[in-house]
Amino acid sequence: MIADILERDSRFQPALTDRVRFAADFQEWPNAIAAQEALLNATNKPAAIEYCRLGEFLLATQKPAEAEKAFLRGNLVDPYNYPCNRDLAELYRQTGYKDRARKYLEIVEKFFPDTDPALYVSLASVDESLGDHRAARTALQKGARIFPNDESLRKAATSN
Repeated sequence: MIADILERDSRFQPALTDRVRFAADFQEWPNAIAAQEALLNATNKPAAIEYCRLGEFLLATQKPAEAEKAFLRGNLVDPYNYPCNRDLAELYRQTGYKDRARKYLEIVEKFFPDTDPALYVSLASVDESLGDHRAARTALQKGARIFPNDESLRKAATSN
């Protein structure tokens, strides 16, 4: 049915959105990428989250350079977008660009401090890698204060 709709109108956004969702649900990443790109092309002013979603699909297919471009494009649309900043931070952390990772983790910490306890573990990991042990300890302690029920964060804060 979606194919029939898109055959008549290849830019029909609800059908493209469904195609993206179905491909992602079944982890058919190349199809998800193609559908997401089609959706972006069909949208006059795509929201930042649409670029972030493309970046996540690209990461799933082991294309970090292309994913980075998508995340950065999303950040141009909305510099305060949580997923783009968080995904960029994690991409940079995992690929060894610790200074860049720190920059984006700081944005997430500043504007979304109570969204995800893993933020503080990532931030501490980056700070440790950069040799700033005090900042790492501070990040874990702050995370433990914000998320007092997170056992792994509490353990990390007390062991550091």
